[in-house]
Amino acid sequence: MISLHISFIFSLALTAIFIAGIEIWSFPLIIIRENKILLVLFIVFTAIAHLAGLQREGVFVGFRKTEYER
Repeated sequence: MISLHISFIFSLALTAIFIAGIEIWSFPLIIIRENKILLVLFIVFTAIAHLAGLQREGVFVGFRKTEYER
């Protein structure tokens, strides 16, 4: 479960780095930093997209509770 938190925090850190350097990498996307609603939506979508990618790979399968019935 800790690795899930680490990957979530890492994705948020990469999002913050991208937003901080958006003038360098993609100047037409500067509207994301200027509009607060778009900024929040971008951060949330990036974090959720990262977790959805992990789910697609089957990472959450290990978090299930196993039950054995006879």
